[in-house]
Amino acid sequence: MLQKILEEFSSLLRRHCFCCSAEGPHTHPMASSSRKAELQDLADKPHVESHQGCPNVVTARLLLEGLVRLSQRAEMARNIELFLPGMFKILQVGGKEAKMKTLLALRNVLKKGQLKKTKASFIAVQLVGRLLPLFDSECSELRELSICTFTELLALVVRRDEKRMRKEVWRALVPLLFRVSDQVPSVAKASREALLAAAELLRWKTLKHLLQRERLWELGVCLLQKSRSRAEDFIHQSLPYLQDPQANVRLAAVRFIGLLTRHLRDEAMESQAEILSALQPLETDWDISVSSLAAQTTVFLRSPCVYQRPRGLLQALRCCLP
Repeated sequence: MLQKILEEFSSLLRRHCFCCSAEGPHTHPMASSSRKAELQDLADKPHVESHQGCPNVVTARLLLEGLVRLSQRAEMARNIELFLPGMFKILQVGGKEAKMKTLLALRNVLKKGQLKKTKASFIAVQLVGRLLPLFDSECSELRELSICTFTELLALVVRRDEKRMRKEVWRALVPLLFRVSDQVPSVAKASREALLAAAELLRWKTLKHLLQRERLWELGVCLLQKSRSRAEDFIHQSLPYLQDPQANVRLAAVRFIGLLTRHLRDEAMESQAEILSALQPLETDWDISVSSLAAQTTVFLRSPCVYQRPRGLLQALRCCLP
């Protein structure tokens, strides 16, 4: 019977995105009933879908609350493969509440030690890339939860999966670098801790040293010194942050892009028009630090000196400071 319930539950997760689950009441009358009764009722519920093909608000909330409770049980760990497709779908297209409950359920399963280390590592590698879009959520609680989950996933990796995980970690460095400037202290703190965990996995002593000594202004230089070949990719990752709602993050993005363009020299021609277009709205930004630095960076990009190699990355960084 429990196996039937588990299969039905995972089937519902795969079919629905739970976009509507962020609305409605925060509790449900069934919250006080036993777990088995909840799941049994879920498996037998006749009106699961709304007329639009999505679960109605109450049912969606019940499913997600059941998912979090179910994640406390060994049965879910043993059958985790059934749930992953639906959970990953929710992380991609679900509402913020649905995403948070899904992350809580995944953390419960992975942290309880009910999985073999190799399986936990395999799931961690699959999950980590799906967290990156959540780092920039409008919801600060979701930003913090996703970044904390990222840190925990790095600790689960076994040796055979380290190479694949390192590739995912490199993709996360720029978003985490900007989230260190997040105006919500808990998000900024979580980002520093995530970067520290990344430095451990990458065996990157310089990054670890800077983070431990709170020399955060040097992180951009450190990134370029470690992998100059990724500078063009760093630019494309940075451009969306020029539109971030937080002035601190926009400022960090302008400063980092300025540093990158001073490094790229001739290669900057590939991105120059795109960068100038992205910087233009910031020249009238309400924050004077952002508008001033954006204007300086634009002047630099339009001048011939963009093709002259700076004497050093530290000198380049000082040129980017307001």
